[in-house]
Amino acid sequence: MFSQLLLSTPVSRRRKIWALLIAMGVDALRLILLPWFVVGIVSPYDDLLDVATAAALLCVLGFRWSLLVGLVIELIPLVESFPTWTALVLSVPIQRSDSAVTAQPQAGTANWSTGC
Repeated sequence: MFSQLLLSTPVSRRRKIWALLIAMGVDALRLILLPWFVVGIVSPYDDLLDVATAAALLCVLGFRWSLLVGLVIELIPLVESFPTWTALVLSVPIQRSDSAVTAQPQAGTANWSTGC
């Protein structure tokens, strides 16, 4: 059960596109407003933006440990200028179409047909 939480399950192409649009929008907004975010005047709003982005990506992509890691990275001063959200979404695998997917045995079950 715990091993299934660590696996990165693929998402549909539509969900990945939505997540990529959200991530790119937030990273672009951060680059436009970079002078204010670096100075720290609107730092609480920057943190709120990161939490809202993580929540939106959680709704679109489902639970992923990388979202938590991305949120922690975004809360580190001066590291948040890197487009972390976009890189994180690009690392999520896309689910293949039904015709390209072959039957995979469930984790923990033996596949006796391979002879192993």
